[in-house]
Amino acid sequence: MSEQFKEKGNALFKAQDYAAAAQQYSLAIDALPHPVYYSNRAACYLKLGDYEKAAADCKSGLDHVPEFQKPKPNVPELKPDTPIKLFFRWSQALEDQGNFAAAIYVCKSGLKTYPDNESLTTQLKKLQWVVKKEKRDMKEKACAPQPQAQPIPTPEASPTTQTIPIKVVSSLPDDLMSIYNTPETTDLLESPKLTTTSSTHHAFPTQLPLMLPDCLNAYTLAQLLKSPQNQMPEVRTYLYNYDLNQWPHIFGRGGIDADFIEEMYKAIIQNQDGPTRPKEIVQTMKKCERFNIANTFVPNDLKTKVNEICGESQ
Repeated sequence: MSEQFKEKGNALFKAQDYAAAAQQYSLAIDALPHPVYYSNRAACYLKLGDYEKAAADCKSGLDHVPEFQKPKPNVPELKPDTPIKLFFRWSQALEDQGNFAAAIYVCKSGLKTYPDNESLTTQLKKLQWVVKKEKRDMKEKACAPQPQAQPIPTPEASPTTQTIPIKVVSSLPDDLMSIYNTPETTDLLESPKLTTTSSTHHAFPTQLPLMLPDCLNAYTLAQLLKSPQNQMPEVRTYLYNYDLNQWPHIFGRGGIDADFIEEMYKAIIQNQDGPTRPKEIVQTMKKCERFNIANTFVPNDLKTKVNEICGESQ
């Protein structure tokens, strides 16, 4: 029964209905608290931006790992990469919350058990670089010269003064009384009414227009991949046609990640007009560091579809 819920969840996840997928994984967990179900639900929460729940699921999944390490009848097998994914996604959730120290601790904890894992090693190096950069930026900001505040002139410091004559009277002059006694003025003074504002106003746009950079780097690429879903088709077309020679330089020694590979597969499916360009894209990604390990986190149906487009078998 739990596997049926998992399969439904997998289908919904592939359809990008992450909230519904999380519900299916919850039903699977209720039936059997298997680590893989926690890992899959954590992936949903990461997509939904609910990083606290994602982190909690990763911890719960790791807590249940020992009881599933030995094969049991009628119980899904615990795959070797499931605990690694739990550590990795836990670190991601903490990173997205800005808790870099905890994210680093999780990576180090995972590497104690899986010392040669490339994904955790790369994630740890990235987090350490971010922390180092933040410290450097803070130091530079603290050492930067502060602008001198300009003194604010006071009335006493004004070089000229003007005396306004004040006349004390016992009643309003006739010309002012004629204004005061008009119905419009009397109504305003005795029973003020709220006036409605104009229906036309300049509201801040709920969604900023998509800005496609002329030249990509690791930071601008990460921002593009976080674009709203309705802008992603345009992003994928842009990535599909981008200079392939630049990909290895953009990722560098840190290597390619699963989110980018997934989006490039979707870009191939969306834009392919024959096998030539898709093959070139796949071959270029394979030249990037840590492609093989990152590719294991990509949904199998995307890989199968891309292989069909490229005319290759898995």
